[in-house]
Amino acid sequence: MATCQCRCGYNARNRKSLSKHRSQCGLIQGDIDHNVNILLSRGSSSGCASIGVNRDGYIGGDDCGNDNGSNYIYDFHDNNIWPFSASDTNEDTSDVESHCDDFMTDDDHSATISSAGDGPMIYDEFNGEQNSTSSSAIDRDDDSSSSSQDSFSNSSLSCEDESELPGYDPPMFSTTPLFSAAYKLQIELHTLFDKNKASLTMYDEMVKLFNGFFASNEFSKMTRLSTRKKFMAETEKLFGIAAMKPTYGCVRLEDNTVATVPVFDAKAMILSLLHDPSIMKHENFAPGYDIFTGDVLEDCECNQVYGEIHTGDAWIPARNQHCGKGGKFMPIALVLFGDKSHTDLHGSLSVEPVSFTLTLFNRDARNLPKFWRLLGYIPNLTAGKGEANRQSAKDKLQNLHNCLSYVLKSIRDINESGGIRTTVMGQNVHTKVWIHFIIGDCEGNNKWLGHYPGNNSGTARPYRDCECSFSDMCNTNPTCMYTTLREMAEAQSLLQRNKKEGSAVFQQMSRYIIRNALLQPGLPMSDQIYGAYRMTPPELLHTSGAGLILYMFRSIAGTIGAGIGRDDLDRQHVRMMQSIQRQSERDFPRGTTRNGIVDGTKCQASERRGNLFSLTCIAHTHDGLILKEEMKLSDDKWRSLKLFLRQYLAMEEWFHSDNNKLEVQNARRKIAKVLKMLQELFPRGEGTNGYNIPKMHGMTKMQSYMMRFGCAMNFFGGTGESSHKQFVKAPGQKTQRRVSEFAHQTAKQYHHVMVTHHALTCMTLRGENNSVHDTAAMMHDRIVMEGKYTIHTSGGWMEDNTLRLNNNLLGVYLRDHAEISQNNTITGYTHARIFDKDGIQSIFYAHPTYRSGPWYDWAFVHFLEGEEELYYPSRVLGFVETLEGVEAVIQCSVRPMKWTTVEKKMLVAFDLGDKDESFVRVPLSSFVHTLCVIRDYGGEKNKYFVVLPKRGWGCYFGKDIMKSSNEY
Repeated sequence: MATCQCRCGYNARNRKSLSKHRSQCGLIQGDIDHNVNILLSRGSSSGCASIGVNRDGYIGGDDCGNDNGSNYIYDFHDNNIWPFSASDTNEDTSDVESHCDDFMTDDDHSATISSAGDGPMIYDEFNGEQNSTSSSAIDRDDDSSSSSQDSFSNSSLSCEDESELPGYDPPMFSTTPLFSAAYKLQIELHTLFDKNKASLTMYDEMVKLFNGFFASNEFSKMTRLSTRKKFMAETEKLFGIAAMKPTYGCVRLEDNTVATVPVFDAKAMILSLLHDPSIMKHENFAPGYDIFTGDVLEDCECNQVYGEIHTGDAWIPARNQHCGKGGKFMPIALVLFGDKSHTDLHGSLSVEPVSFTLTLFNRDARNLPKFWRLLGYIPNLTAGKGEANRQSAKDKLQNLHNCLSYVLKSIRDINESGGIRTTVMGQNVHTKVWIHFIIGDCEGNNKWLGHYPGNNSGTARPYRDCECSFSDMCNTNPTCMYTTLREMAEAQSLLQRNKKEGSAVFQQMSRYIIRNALLQPGLPMSDQIYGAYRMTPPELLHTSGAGLILYMFRSIAGTIGAGIGRDDLDRQHVRMMQSIQRQSERDFPRGTTRNGIVDGTKCQASERRGNLFSLTCIAHTHDGLILKEEMKLSDDKWRSLKLFLRQYLAMEEWFHSDNNKLEVQNARRKIAKVLKMLQELFPRGEGTNGYNIPKMHGMTKMQSYMMRFGCAMNFFGGTGESSHKQFVKAPGQKTQRRVSEFAHQTAKQYHHVMVTHHALTCMTLRGENNSVHDTAAMMHDRIVMEGKYTIHTSGGWMEDNTLRLNNNLLGVYLRDHAEISQNNTITGYTHARIFDKDGIQSIFYAHPTYRSGPWYDWAFVHFLEGEEELYYPSRVLGFVETLEGVEAVIQCSVRPMKWTTVEKKMLVAFDLGDKDESFVRVPLSSFVHTLCVIRDYGGEKNKYFVVLPKRGWGCYFGKDIMKSSNEY
């Protein structure tokens, strides 16, 4: 069934009947061709193959010749040409969309237009004809057009004439060319990469390796490459690194089953760090520290702050305990990290890697995975056991400690053998090894210490290291009594004498009665008084990102609900994130827009901090008052909320900064005030424990652990989490994905990674590895301009703005064309890369359409007005070549700004000038540093805020710790 295109309501049973009706109805082919010719005359004059498509947003002008930027839709049903402007968002496109719906029906009569031959051709799917759009075809009469359609319809239905039938297509596999051996190799290599889902870049790198081998002098037809297993065995034997191979121990569990635990020898792992020349470099060592004696250099300025691990108060007592004061032994203190990781969706293929690094490395080095080594993998002990598992919590925990004890056995062996004697950097040393502290999340630390979960109101001691009760968890400035080794020893003795009384004591201490792996005799620990109970500091990734910030967002979500205000806030968050991402200053927490700003799902712990920063920026804008209205806050509460958001973000950064020791020691009062404001502004709802939670208690302890182990970045869990990619994720993908064999095979694959790395390092030392140097890192005091364009001038006037440059920039070009025009040409650039004396790069964009939108960065610009030095936050409009070099065209603020004001307030408002004197040209040397500037959305037109970068937040928080202030 087919419908007449003139929409008279006639339905034809077949195409022949419809063709006859069309001639009677007056719909002639000539009219269709005439309208198509109009379409071609509008869209094909520029020589584009795509009719009427305007690629707006790219420098260099339209790809097609449409001056009005419109697209056209040809509707075969209506025999009309419909204009459609993609750039005019205010135009009502409902008519166009309705025609598009008709256009894409099952009875599709569409036409495809393309440029070919002497003139454009039209292929009519309805009649199966291909007609030229030449003048002779358009001028033909109606009757001839109609008769030609009828004749074609008759011929298409009757297939009696064999001469008119198309020929047979030859078989595609009938003939095959002769393939060379190199061609066969590449085809099979492509197939192999496709089957194993390898990256495209990896293929080119593989071909480069083959070509390098073929071109070498050692290439021979007799050469045979070894299989993977054989090659790994030969490499291990060649370099004598058999000690790095994992061993697999059978650990008996509480239900008399056996678990296979892969472990690496601690001595071999430590020596793999101490003997690696690419790691043991002076730039990787902690400053102000003697790696051979463990002495802290008192005259070094960096030791006057709580920074690296050796600046903490726990370092010297631990060094003296294990190495003495004479410098006879080299201290090797370990930082352990333990946290479960999985490689599948449901967590069955999971292990808990126990890894470590050395305290002698500086913080930047410890943040890299190559400075970490493995001690072993604790397998998934709960695999195959569901809710019906009747095993007690005590037995489950004991199974974990049985495996952990076996993993730590090699450290006990080192201690019992008297240490390690070796050569480090050409010097014979006798090392002493101990565990300095342990990093992990709240759940993992509780299990390692044998402590009850702290989220139950009936728990006597909810926090793992002290005697504080459940009601003390919300105290923002508590006085903690820490659990000691003597207390645990007395409880064990009582348990042996009287099991009932001993069990009651353990219950009062909120401890499981287990054989704790961290209390095994011979395991060297840094603390001889509290032991492991004061060696598990809280860390911000789980305490704040997965804790307090999450609770703040839930409180906001519960208060404002899911109405229009929540939707408005989410839209502002998306807009703010887009603004923050398009800044020359990029030192800010990274947020996400997967869900709403206060939605905790589909969001990582570190991303919540970025969302909190976005909320802080929104709260300072005029549109951000929607949050005040939805939360029903008074003016005083609203000011307190904005102050709290700034202080909380700054407090987190202060924890991770190097701070003066006296400042840290006196910071408890200010930290307590910030946490008190949190509890008041973001109350938790009914059915919760309020802020009687261990994570709130852990935030109050952050300062005390900074005094013990240096700044909180030393025990930040994000570094260990990122190392899971190397220890679990990557090697786990190369296993057979069997739950029972996963830990065993993952350890084997990681061993192969270490063997390959060892061989590659040796090749590099001999100069046999062609490494690629980063040319950008070698640049110093250089400026690289990119995005070059030219504008031709004539008689003092510029030609059409085909580049869509900023109108204010064009105004400067018109005003200063006599100074910047060379040979009637203005040469400009869209972005600049500026390298300072240390090779650090700063990028400034001044692009009208970069990545689907305009991007104009901001800079803090230095001016010399008379004898006074002033600084203006300025928007970069472009870069232009002059006789004196490349200059930047900027739009300055109305008044100058002092950077100390930004450091004092964190967000500072200013007005951007819009008069002629605010648009000036300055040399690039006047750029002091990058800026992050956000607009006051919903406020005055030219009002903006300068935002202090994250590296300055710590000073903002600590500026008034030493003096009393009523700001809070």
